[in-house]
Amino acid sequence: MKISALLLILICLATALKAQIIIPLDSAQKQYLKISGSGQFWLRHTDLNPGSLVKEQEESNITDFSVRRLRLKIQGKLSHNFGFVIQGGQNNINTAKKEKTFKILDAYGFYEFKPWLKVGVGKSAWVGLSRYSAPATASQLSSDIYFSTLPAINIYDDMMRRPSLFSYGQVGKIDYRIILAKPYNDSKPVTPKDKQATFASQYSDYQTSWYIKYQFLDKEKQSSSFAPQYYTSRKHIFNIGVGHLYQPSATWSLQQQDTLFHSMNMHGIDIFSQLPIHPKVDAIFYGGYIHSDLGTNFIRNIAPNNICSGTNEMGSYSGSGNAYPAAGTGAIFTAQLAFNYHLTKSMIQPAISMQYADYDILDDDVINYDFCINYYPDMKHSKLTLALQSRPIFESNEGLTHCTARKSLFLLQYQFKF
Repeated sequence: MKISALLLILICLATALKAQIIIPLDSAQKQYLKISGSGQFWLRHTDLNPGSLVKEQEESNITDFSVRRLRLKIQGKLSHNFGFVIQGGQNNINTAKKEKTFKILDAYGFYEFKPWLKVGVGKSAWVGLSRYSAPATASQLSSDIYFSTLPAINIYDDMMRRPSLFSYGQVGKIDYRIILAKPYNDSKPVTPKDKQATFASQYSDYQTSWYIKYQFLDKEKQSSSFAPQYYTSRKHIFNIGVGHLYQPSATWSLQQQDTLFHSMNMHGIDIFSQLPIHPKVDAIFYGGYIHSDLGTNFIRNIAPNNICSGTNEMGSYSGSGNAYPAAGTGAIFTAQLAFNYHLTKSMIQPAISMQYADYDILDDDVINYDFCINYYPDMKHSKLTLALQSRPIFESNEGLTHCTARKSLFLLQYQFKF
């Protein structure tokens, strides 16, 4: 099915429906099929990194339209114990490339042995390390996700998903997930660099991860692999979580002409809360720390939804378009603060997000800011977002890599979901 036809169908459904599409399969409605979907549409103005090329022409800034994400999901329970999830979609439908195939993202089944023990298998985004290693993109508090907890996105996975065997459940106030995943093989051959780790061009070994959180107040549901960044309903939530992700021989480097392999070894701890501070106001806070080890001097620039084709001789260390050093070996801190102002039938949500990273290879710290105002006209199906993002530009000179400037991105987003 072409993207344009599917997009039209989803928009019609999103505007027409006032409730979930649920097809009962038995009289008690314990067996069912549920259909849902979402889309994010961007109008943005980007101050491009130095030397960025758009169709081989240097541009300093650009304004563009795009579809950041599009999703259509079918999930269900076919018996009391067995369920499944199939989700299709695509990201970054922009002017850089005409053809974007609507593809299968999630395809897995799970069996509930006990309320505290569910086991699943298939292609999924179940992963450990931190709450936002699998962020629910339909409930973002910022203009986009931060990629520090996803250093190998689209290298060893497919838009966060990978074939995996996973277990999850809740025991009292403890919520857990444990995952054994088989990473995809990176199709792009890369030559090892001297004293700097890069992703290895070899058969990928198994990846293991886990995440455990303790829920002091209200319990969150485990209906999805993705973690929401907020709830529109009133909540009393305070959680502390710890996690780990490990993949042997994920990166490689040259040391005196010898090829050395390095593990991807990451540890995380985070806090999430949503608490009422006024009869009509909830405060939302997230704080996380990740110790990230991907080998000697590993660094990766990521440009979400980039429409640039590269850089010329004036290009910077940060890369083209809206790229920035998003992942690497070092220490990473992330913080978010937001407020839900509940009106009669709508909600306003101002939010600020920040990421601070001390990467081994850089001589200055990486600091990203994101200021955002979300408006929910009906609390459920639509969201309008106005956001400002500020990112650093790094330059290399005489063996040192410093932050020399900052660039901005302005975003107007419309999101629907049903």
